[in-house]
Amino acid sequence: MQRMLNPMAWCWWLIWLLCTPAIAHAERVMLIMDDIGYNLQAGIAVAQMPFPLTLAIIPFSPHAEEIAAVARAHGKEVIVHSPMASLDGRMVDPGGLVPGMSKAEFDNALLSQLAAVPFATGLNNHMGSLLTQQPQSMIWLMQMLKQHQLYFIDSRTTSATVAGETAMAAQVPTWQRDIFLDHDRDAYSINQQIGKLLPMAERKGLVVAIGHPYPETITALTETWQLLQTQGIEFVAPSHVLTDQLLARKKSLQRAIHP
Repeated sequence: MQRMLNPMAWCWWLIWLLCTPAIAHAERVMLIMDDIGYNLQAGIAVAQMPFPLTLAIIPFSPHAEEIAAVARAHGKEVIVHSPMASLDGRMVDPGGLVPGMSKAEFDNALLSQLAAVPFATGLNNHMGSLLTQQPQSMIWLMQMLKQHQLYFIDSRTTSATVAGETAMAAQVPTWQRDIFLDHDRDAYSINQQIGKLLPMAERKGLVVAIGHPYPETITALTETWQLLQTQGIEFVAPSHVLTDQLLARKKSLQRAIHP
């Protein structure tokens, strides 16, 4: 199935190039649910959750296309959860990006990943503690994302990542993960992490949170999202943030022209 671009994608590079300033908003959380595609039931459950979030779908996983279609039907954002080599030697998912690839091999693998996840508007790394430290690989990655007008979210699986700074240098819209919700997979720990979202958002304005389609995570979010909203949290998708930046830039230019 051919990947379709978000209608706003054409202008994202321009937004980043113009360095749109931060916008005053309610406290916002950009929630990314990683590792989607192997479990159909869990993926559909995430796609059907009643608030904005983003599904990071692993290319070539058995249910990637079906879950992407369900997510789109429910108004959710979809990104490519790109398999990349890690420092601990774990096996990389099929079609992953690994050290030692030539540029042609890298580009072909990445193009295949993008084609395998319909409706994707961006990409984040799956594992990648090794590859995201490699400047040349990240340059190649950002060149491709810019060409296809996609954004990048750094999962920050290593503090030594150069992915974010490389994305910014390439004028690719980018964010980085602030918190994992379910590094410890038990209900108490997950709820403790969810409880950190509001104070983090009050401090930062926008928090990028990553979770996984575990039953414990889905249950915790289902039980708390309405409370978080009443406390002032606004759940947002990356493309919504970019749209807000475009509107803010337009208003800023209008004020400059017509003070």
